[in-house]
Amino acid sequence: DAAARAAVATTTATAAPTPPRAPSARLTVADRALAPGTAPPHRTASAIDLYLAQSQYPPTSQPLDPARNPDLVSWNVRTDEAHAADLDSRVSYTFSGDAYWVIGDRAITTFLKVSRNGAPTDVRVVRGSVTVHAPRGAPLAAELQAPIPLQYTLVDGAWVASFRPADLTTITRSVDLVFEIEFDHGVAHQIARLAAGYTPAAAAPARFTGTYREAIEHGSLVVYAGVEVRDAGWYDVDANLWDAANQGVAWTRFKGDLAKGPQEVRLLFFGKVLLDRHSTAPWHLGELRGYRYDADASPPEQYLDAPTVGFTTQVATLGALSPAEWDSPQRAETLRALAADDAAGQLPPIPEESFDNAVR
Repeated sequence: DAAARAAVATTTATAAPTPPRAPSARLTVADRALAPGTAPPHRTASAIDLYLAQSQYPPTSQPLDPARNPDLVSWNVRTDEAHAADLDSRVSYTFSGDAYWVIGDRAITTFLKVSRNGAPTDVRVVRGSVTVHAPRGAPLAAELQAPIPLQYTLVDGAWVASFRPADLTTITRSVDLVFEIEFDHGVAHQIARLAAGYTPAAAAPARFTGTYREAIEHGSLVVYAGVEVRDAGWYDVDANLWDAANQGVAWTRFKGDLAKGPQEVRLLFFGKVLLDRHSTAPWHLGELRGYRYDADASPPEQYLDAPTVGFTTQVATLGALSPAEWDSPQRAETLRALAADDAAGQLPPIPEESFDNAVR
């Protein structure tokens, strides 16, 4: 069917001590005022140079380049690689699906593609199944202890099956789903496995309310996203920022404890990132997602469903943003430690090309 075809199309698997080095040449403040990704001219760079270039922005508020960071944009799109068959290296297979995680009543589609010597080949599917896996936390219902059979059908050269975990009404918390398929490729039988996650709608630890507000704080754009927290705990919330031309600008991450009840998640988009990206205001949020982490549960991640309401900022100019680099005790302490190592001759020089590749 159309959903199955779309799912298949979307996912394609005791040595002698080292003598100390001489300290690297010191750079003046002016020397270090470099454009992002630019090494000091006509010389090697030091680890201090590299750290200064790489730490212009906070670790949790960085530029967003969809081409280089597809996992931040298509965060729930699988990229499983092909594997060689155990008993025939001429045969390779990809067992994948259309999502890493499903929430509520959504189905997950898995598929198998097999090739021989690089060309698609026919196989016979012997069996398929999915098993609910949750070794930690509340015990599962008895009917969830055994594998659940799945029927795979051939669709455009791939063996495809769709499974709706919400049909298993006795699942009351986040669980792992382990899909297994056995197929005969003519030389031997091969077994492939794939894991995905599932959270029932009623078990979501929190929900995005669709309410937002914005502020300029210390030269950075901050968006406060409303959440209704059912289960207090430690949360990770990520979001991307896109500009008026729908170009990727920045991503940010909130990590912290949230109490039960209505809360706001602070999403900081660092001012220098927005300026350096030459973005066009107003900006809008994208790919807002999050999870609660519970080390005593399996899986430990308990995902929130995506918000149904988006947000576009009222800020229409770059004038209120600051071009200042990130300044924090963490950065200052790291620089002090690097300076001490440099004075002791423990920092090797970095060729300009390596420098540029590292910060590009």
